[in-house]
Amino acid sequence: MGTRGCNWPDGPRLRMAGNAVVVLIGAHYHGVLQNFGQLCVICLRKFVSLPFVMDKSNNNNIFYRSAVWGVPFGLYLSAIAMASIFADLVPMLSVVLLALLVGLPFLVYYYQRRQFVMDGGKSEYAELWMLGIMLHVLGAVLASLVVYLVLQYGRPGFIYSQTQAMIDTYSAMPGMKDNEMLRVLQQMVDKGALPTPIEAVFNAYWFITFGGSMLSALTALLARRRIKG
Repeated sequence: MGTRGCNWPDGPRLRMAGNAVVVLIGAHYHGVLQNFGQLCVICLRKFVSLPFVMDKSNNNNIFYRSAVWGVPFGLYLSAIAMASIFADLVPMLSVVLLALLVGLPFLVYYYQRRQFVMDGGKSEYAELWMLGIMLHVLGAVLASLVVYLVLQYGRPGFIYSQTQAMIDTYSAMPGMKDNEMLRVLQQMVDKGALPTPIEAVFNAYWFITFGGSMLSALTALLARRRIKG
């Protein structure tokens, strides 16, 4: 049965349907996530037995360093978010956003390399990886707070305007006017089922922390190269 002429559910039920789609997608990747989780458990067991975790008085302790470096890192993530949110109003911010995104891996590497050098080249891979993860976890907290305040009070219609702009753009493309995805998006707009600012922030937070852990795993390998001299 086609979708034309049928009764669409109200906003909350439509949002529940969207959540169900997310669950189905997650179930598809369950095996991959399960294997990744097992790998994390193995790494965590190795990690908690390392000296740099047990030594609480050392200023080179990664938790201390994460707290110190997490603030400027969080400001960097906040700058990325602000450039993304206001790029439609100030086109030049698109170039700034691209530059900040390109520079993000180098910034993570910088902090991991700095820790490695300050520790006299004794930092293990797990330590540097965990440093990168903690930087993203703490930095994302600061960035999430900034994004929430902006979406809630600065640009409360941002999510709606971006969704509507996407609908208008794709609707103008040949063969996309009757696309099912566009109809669903339009119904979400009409029924008020778009994500709220706090929901968008939580989604962004998990994306940053998960993506940051993957990025940190790669940069940590490069950060452990031999110290010259």
